[in-house]
Amino acid sequence: GKYIRVIKVDAIELARLEAEDGVSIATESVAPGKEEERKREDTKVDAIELARLETVEGAPIVMESVAPTKEEVKKEETKVSAIPEQAPESNNASPSSSPPRAPISLPNYILGDEARTTHYNASSTREEAAIDAKSLTAGDAAFILRRDYKWAYAIVVEKEEGENSRLVFMADKKNRKTFPESAWGKYIRVIKVDADELAKLEAESVPHTKIEETKEETTKDADEERNKGSKKKKALTKTEEAKEETTKDGDEEGNKGSKKKKALTKTEEAKEETTKD
Repeated sequence: GKYIRVIKVDAIELARLEAEDGVSIATESVAPGKEEERKREDTKVDAIELARLETVEGAPIVMESVAPTKEEVKKEETKVSAIPEQAPESNNASPSSSPPRAPISLPNYILGDEARTTHYNASSTREEAAIDAKSLTAGDAAFILRRDYKWAYAIVVEKEEGENSRLVFMADKKNRKTFPESAWGKYIRVIKVDADELAKLEAESVPHTKIEETKEETTKDADEERNKGSKKKKALTKTEEAKEETTKDGDEEGNKGSKKKKALTKTEEAKEETTKD
C-alpha cells in the first residue's frame, strides 16, 4: 500500500502512447533472447508524460523500485515488534472451558456422619441420581448408602471415566467404597442444600478437628463406662464366689459338728449299756 501502485490508463491514452512511442503494453509472445529488450522498451516514458500520468486519479505511477530509508525501516520494525505474540493454541484447549470449581462439601459434617433428609433429594429416582452423580469429581462430598440402609457422608477420592466408569469414596478413616456406574443411582446421592440452609450450617459450623475431638471424647467416656461396669461385675462375681466358699465351709463345719455329736451320742449309749450290765 505504501510502495506499489498499479498502472491505470484508459483506452484513448493507451492508443496515443502506442502511436507516439511504439510501446506495446498488450501482452504478446516474445521470442527467447529479446525479453530484456522488450522490458526496456516497455518502460520508456519521458519526463513530461510521467509527470502527467502521476496526476491521473491522484495515483503516482512508479516505474522503478525505491529503497526505503533507514528511518522508515526502523518505524516498520517498531510496528512489528509492538504486536504481541500469540501463544500457540493447545489441542486440548476448549473455547468454552471454565476454571475448575471448588470441591462440594458441607459444614459440620465429617466422614461417616448420617445425612439429614434436608441435605439431599430423598425423592429422586435412581435414574435422576445416576445423572447427578456424573457431575462428581475427586474432592467432592456426597452421601453413600451404608449396610444399615442409612445415607452417610463420604468424599470422592478417585473417578475413572470411560467404558469402566467408577467412583471411589473414602467412607471413613479406614474404609473405601467403590461403585461402578451401573450402581450410582442406587448407592449415591449428591448434596442438595438451599441457600438459607447452607447459611445456617455455616453460621453453626465448628472446625472438623473439634467435632472429631468431641466424638473421640464421647467414645472414650463410653468405653470407660463399659470398663467400669465390667470391673464391677467382676467384683460382684468374686464376692459371690467368696460367699459360696464361706457357705461351703460352714456346711462342712456343720457336717463335722453333726458327726461329732453322733459320735458323742454313741459313746454315751455305750456307757449306759456298760452301767446297766
